[in-house]
Amino acid sequence: MSSSLIRNRLATCTLLIVGLMVPEGLFSQPMPALQSPSNHVIGTDSTKRDTVSEGEKHVVNDVVKRVDSLQLVIVYNADLVRKDLNNKLIWIYILLGGMVVSNVMMYAAFNQIRKQSQDAEDGLKIQLSELQGKTTTIAKNLEPADPAGQKPSRKGPGSRPKPKKRSS
Repeated sequence: MSSSLIRNRLATCTLLIVGLMVPEGLFSQPMPALQSPSNHVIGTDSTKRDTVSEGEKHVVNDVVKRVDSLQLVIVYNADLVRKDLNNKLIWIYILLGGMVVSNVMMYAAFNQIRKQSQDAEDGLKIQLSELQGKTTTIAKNLEPADPAGQKPSRKGPGSRPKPKKRSS
C-alpha cells in the first residue's frame, strides 16, 4: 500500500475516533442538580451517580480502544505486507531478467547452430558436385574410343533366342 493511501485511512480512522470521543466529552460533564428558586435541591436522587451515562462512557471508551488497536494492527500489517511485497517484487524482477538473458543466449546459440549446419550442408553439396565431376571424367576416360563411331548394339531382354521345344 502506498503511503498516501495509509495516510488517508489513518485520517479516516482518526475522524472516526474523534467523532466517538466528542459524545464522551459531552457526557462526561456532570449534570447540575435541579434547584428551586429557593436554592433547595429538588429530589434526593439527583445527587446520585448516573449509572446509565457511566455505562455509555465505558462502551464508548471500549469502542475507541478497540478501533485504535485495530487501526494500529491494520497499519502494522499493511506495512509488513508492503515490505514483503517489495522483497518479492525484487526477486520476481531478478528472475525475469535471468529468463530474458537465458532466452537471448539460447537464441544466439540456435542461430549459430543453424548457420553451422547451413555451412556444413553447403560444403557437402560442393564436395558431392566435385566428386560427381571427377567420376564423370573418369568414366569418359575409361570408355573405349570407337573409330567408326558406331555403338555396339544392345539387345533387350527379349532378344535372346528362345530354346526350341523338344517333341517327344
